[in-house]
Amino acid sequence: MKKIYVILAFLSQNSFAGIPARLVDGKVQFAAAEVNGMICWTLKQRDDAVAGVSATTGTLSVIDYIPTNFEVTLTTSGFKFKNYSDFQLARDDKDYLQDKVDDMPPSDLRKNKLQIDYIKSENAKR
Repeated sequence: MKKIYVILAFLSQNSFAGIPARLVDGKVQFAAAEVNGMICWTLKQRDDAVAGVSATTGTLSVIDYIPTNFEVTLTTSGFKFKNYSDFQLARDDKDYLQDKVDDMPPSDLRKNKLQIDYIKSENAKR
């Protein structure tokens, strides 16, 4: 009888470079998981990939990705990103992120006050 080994790791880190993400219709989308080296952007893709590998005999490697609060807040706070590199720069560079906050229209700052206050406090810690 062959054995199937399942490796499950949850990644949540302060350096976000390890969590795959992409820009879709101007919004950042984080990968849900990685199954045997294949990036799954939704939980359905992940489940289908696991079921496909489980149906055959072989080694199954699953990594579930969980973005941090800072990362999620940054993507849902009303910032407009021109491309994925713009998002990465805002995420990784303290001064660039502060410039993005300073450039936001007052109405957007008011609408997203809680998220912006959280981003400012986290940015000050870096």
